[in-house]
Amino acid sequence: MFIDNVSGTKYRLCFLFGLSIVICVFSGCSKDKPTADSGILSDNVDQLSVAARFPELKDKTPAEAAAAYEAAGLTGELSIIYNGNCAPGHGNGKVFRQEPKANSPVDKLARVALHTGCFNVEITKTTNGRITPLLDDPAEETSVAGVINIQAYNSLAFEVSPDPGCDISEVLVDGDSVTLTPSDTYNIAEVTSAHSVVANFDCETLVELPPSVPEPEPEPEPEPEPNTYTIIASVTSGDCSISPVGDVSVSEGSSQTFEISAGAGNIWADIFVDEEWAVGDIGGPSFTFSDVSEDHTISVRCYVAQKK
Repeated sequence: MFIDNVSGTKYRLCFLFGLSIVICVFSGCSKDKPTADSGILSDNVDQLSVAARFPELKDKTPAEAAAAYEAAGLTGELSIIYNGNCAPGHGNGKVFRQEPKANSPVDKLARVALHTGCFNVEITKTTNGRITPLLDDPAEETSVAGVINIQAYNSLAFEVSPDPGCDISEVLVDGDSVTLTPSDTYNIAEVTSAHSVVANFDCETLVELPPSVPEPEPEPEPEPEPNTYTIIASVTSGDCSISPVGDVSVSEGSSQTFEISAGAGNIWADIFVDEEWAVGDIGGPSFTFSDVSEDHTISVRCYVAQKK
């Protein structure tokens, strides 16, 4: 840089990589000539062997953008400007703005700035229905209820569902009404800024009925009485006895024991159950019916002991 001593105007030499030397006013070179500081070349790039077209770097991660920048033959300073709004798992997001713009003619040493990051979509909780985000990546769900974190240039679809008896009245994205698909979904494409989603619902008016008086609970039915059966006990001959004697009532499933005794000088020899001989030759002083399920008869026949 030098100063014209006569006019006091400041000048500098703008070198275009050995192609030419142009004396420019300090505020910048003529628009007809390129500058190394701005990185933007004139439209007549065919005359400049070092010129390049700036590639499209949006929708790329910082690493992908840097690789594409180098692949385009650019070797200038590359600045990554992160918006600091990515949830864990999203890194530094993706490029959503680039300077210079894509396809601009640039010097190979052009200074480039890439803006990267993520953006939040806030879904407002509503009554009478719900909004369900359809996430492509679990990392998009944040710890804040209703806040979804989307990498730049990704999309977010959501589904709107009314409660029974309700209809979707209106769905607003950033305050503007949107039209849902036939399946009640909507897609926010290529997210490059924060968004808000709200849904309103219309519901049928329900007529409140007076509280009903509960009917008295029916009284429990009495348990049926168990079946009873009769055992007829008797002595058919001899001086002996059976106890109990006569018609004896026995509940179903119960047992009944009959005690048998003989008079002096007598023994009992036979016990008949249901008119069938059951026990002979004394057999014991008692007889028991177990698990009674029908009527029975029992009779005992005693004999006088014979002297030898």
